[in-house]
Amino acid sequence: MTKQTKLFFLFCILLFPSSLKAEVVNKIKAVVGSEIITQTDLKNAIKAQKATLKKEAQRKLSDEEIEQQALDSLVDSLLFDQTLKNSKVEVSDADVDKAIVNILEQNHLSRASLQAELKQNGMSFDQYKEQMRREIKRVKFVNQFIGPRVKITDQDLKDYYQENQEIFRGVHEVGLAQIILPLAEIKDQQEFEALYKKATDISKQAQAGDMKTFKELAKKHSKDQAASQGGDLGMVNVKDLSPEIARAVRDLSLGQVSFPLLTPNSITIIKLVSLPELSSKDFDRLRDDIYNVLYDKRVQEELQNYLQQQRQGIYIDIR
Repeated sequence: MTKQTKLFFLFCILLFPSSLKAEVVNKIKAVVGSEIITQTDLKNAIKAQKATLKKEAQRKLSDEEIEQQALDSLVDSLLFDQTLKNSKVEVSDADVDKAIVNILEQNHLSRASLQAELKQNGMSFDQYKEQMRREIKRVKFVNQFIGPRVKITDQDLKDYYQENQEIFRGVHEVGLAQIILPLAEIKDQQEFEALYKKATDISKQAQAGDMKTFKELAKKHSKDQAASQGGDLGMVNVKDLSPEIARAVRDLSLGQVSFPLLTPNSITIIKLVSLPELSSKDFDRLRDDIYNVLYDKRVQEELQNYLQQQRQGIYIDIR
């Protein structure tokens, strides 16, 4: 599992606990083989889908399109789970424990704080471990049976780089500006919620304005050394950023302002100010990054093709 996948999986579980199980009071939205998708399942999936789309720069989808995407994802998830049940892929307790330790380290969390977050969202630690076990099994299956189908030549890498240079400009170095709201003096949940609301308001103002607006907001609200320069950090190395900030940087388009980002010590708002120019000379330096991006893209395409084939041999009833 890549770092980004692990982090996204953690936050999805914390925010939108999964429950692909039948509940008597729930309306059945779909039947996939012997499994069902309920109204609650779909509602949670739509919420997760909207949260994902909110971070991505693409055309605005209608509620109907979002619902269809969410339902398709749930159907694919059940198809995948049923495939895994019949596979010989094994996940040990050590695999699960190692994955959780990695997630805790990458997110600067203690086991106790993770358990507290899970409890607030109605999930026990044992349930979380089972979620992790299923996710690891999915990744192992993909690595064993889907990944080997992907063949990437040197020419594929060069072509993809030439056609998509924009997405590699911020792989190593980016120009950033930030607004920092420290958490050090926050005493309780009420104060935290008030600070987060303030951060949300600042973020919305920054998103509606330009660089001048961001600098004015940083000088007024930010509590760090860069505040006097309007939050401008200049060019920074992505690997030197915290995991939360680095992940957000990858999701931003040039000139875009993030939503409030929660780090261990602050609520942070960032603006992607500039990206370095690239040329054909940078290909060798970025070769591994290009391969990873193209490989992930091809694997997703192969997985979708595989799941489409699986749909042909199983009973599916969308209601």
